Amino acid sequence: MFSAVQDITLIPEHTSSVRAPLIWLLVPQVLGYLAGLHLEVPPLICVLGGLMLSVGTLQKGTKDTSAWKTTWAGCIFGAAFLYGWGWYQMRDPMIHNDGVMELPPRAVEFSIEVRRVFVQEDQHGRVSGIARVGTAPVTLDYIVGRDLYFRAYIQVLQGPIVRGDVLRLKGIVQSLSWGNSDDQEFDKFLLRAHVFHASKRSIIAERVRPANAFLQFCHHTNLFFQRILRDGESPGSDSQADVLVAMMLGEKTALTHLQKEEFRHSGTMHLFAISGLHVGVVAMLVAWLLSLLPVPAWTRISVGLCVLFLYVQITGGQPSAIRAFLMVTFVWGARIIQRKSNPFPALVGSAVFILLLDPAQIRNLGFQFSYAVVSVILLYGLPLAEQLRIMATPEFVGIPETSIPLWRRVQVIVKQWFLLVFSISFSATLASTPLTIANFGIATPGTVCLNLFLVSMAGVAIQLGAASLLTGIVGL
Repeated sequence: MFSAVQDITLIPEHTSSVRAPLIWLLVPQVLGYLAGLHLEVPPLICVLGGLMLSVGTLQKGTKDTSAWKTTWAGCIFGAAFLYGWGWYQMRDPMIHNDGVMELPPRAVEFSIEVRRVFVQEDQHGRVSGIARVGTAPVTLDYIVGRDLYFRAYIQVLQGPIVRGDVLRLKGIVQSLSWGNSDDQEFDKFLLRAHVFHASKRSIIAERVRPANAFLQFCHHTNLFFQRILRDGESPGSDSQADVLVAMMLGEKTALTHLQKEEFRHSGTMHLFAISGLHVGVVAMLVAWLLSLLPVPAWTRISVGLCVLFLYVQITGGQPSAIRAFLMVTFVWGARIIQRKSNPFPALVGSAVFILLLDPAQIRNLGFQFSYAVVSVILLYGLPLAEQLRIMATPEFVGIPETSIPLWRRVQVIVKQWFLLVFSISFSATLASTPLTIANFGIATPGTVCLNLFLVSMAGVAIQLGAASLLTGIVGL
C-alpha cells in the first residue's frame, strides 16, 4: 500500500534537496501584509511603487553577473512586498475600524448567509452558528460582509438550517468585546476566528433563499454518513458510534457533555476538528484505492481530488480542511504537469494562493498553526526521522530486504515507525510551542510523548471510519 500511495500523496520522493521558487513571493507577500496590518498607506501608492519595481525586472543586463541577479531579485522582492501591502489594506478593512468594536448593542433587522451551523436545535429551540452578514440598516453597515455569530429562535421555520441558507433575523447585535459574556472562552474562540460581532438574542423571521443544490446535497450526504457510522441507530444510543461520527464528520454536537469535558481535559478535543490529519488519511486511502484501477495517473488524480473535495464539503468546508485540501491539490497537481511531487513547494504554493484570496488569513491562528507545523515537519521532522533511522539500524543500510530475517525486518519496521512518529511529534511541538505561548500563555512539552499514541490511534480510527463509509455507500 505504501508504494502505491507514494505515487500521488504527500509522501516526498526526495528530501535531500528542496526547491520552492514561490517562496520568493510568499516571504515578501507576508511581510507586505504585516506592514498593512500595522501601518496604513494609500493602496494606490503601493501599487504604483510595485509597478515601478516590476518594470525594473524587465531591464536588460548580463544575466550571468551577480549584480544583475541581485538587482532582479531585489525588484521582485520589493514589488511583491508593495503589492501585498496595498492588497491587504483593500481586502481586510476591519483592521482600520477598531472603533466599531466599542459600539453598544443595537436592535435591528438584518440578513445573513449561514456559513457554519454549530447546533441545529438546542433545548430552547434555538439554532446557532456563524454567518456572513448580507444586508443591514445604515446604523449597522459596518458589519455588512463580515462574519457574525448568531443564536436565534427557529419558531415557525420549516426544515433544518443548512450552510448556504440566507435568513432574515430580528434581534440584538453587539460586539463580542462589549460588556461581560457568560461564556468568555467561547467568545475568545470566536475572536480568534475573526468573528467580532454576535447576535445571541434574535428570531429567524424567514428563510429568504435556501442553499444551492450542491450544499443541500452535502447536508443530506452528511446525515446519510451519520446513519452509516451509527449502523442505523439513533443519535445517543451508542456512545462509541457518536465519537466516530464526531471524529469523521466534525459533528461535535454528537458528543455528550461528559465526553466533551473528558476530551477537553485530556487535550484531545482538536482530533474532532476536520483538519490535515483527517484529510491526509482520507487522501492516502483514496489514493491507494484508485491505484488499483488500470487508468492513467491524471485520471486517478482528478478523481481523487474530486472525492477529497466532496469529503471536505460534506464535513462542513471548514478553513482547516480547505487548507489541507489545497496542499494535497498542489502536490497531486504537480504529477499532472509532470513535475516532481514535493510537499514543501506545494505547501508554499497553497499558502500564496490562500493569502491572495483572503489576506485576512494572515491573522488567523489556525492558518499560522497549520503552516508553521507542516513546514517544520517537512523541513526538519522528516530529515530527522531519516537520520535517526540510519543511526538506529546502521547494520541494515544498503542491505537488500530479502537478506534480512523476517523477525528482524518486523523489528526494524516497528523501530522505524516509532522514530518517524517521534520525529513528526517533536517537530510539530517545536513549531507550535511559540504560537501556543504567545496566544494562550502556556507551553505543553508533554504533547511530544502524548502525540506518539494519539496521532497513530486517531489515524487508525479515521481509516476504519472511512472504510465503514465506503462499505456503507456500496450497501454492505
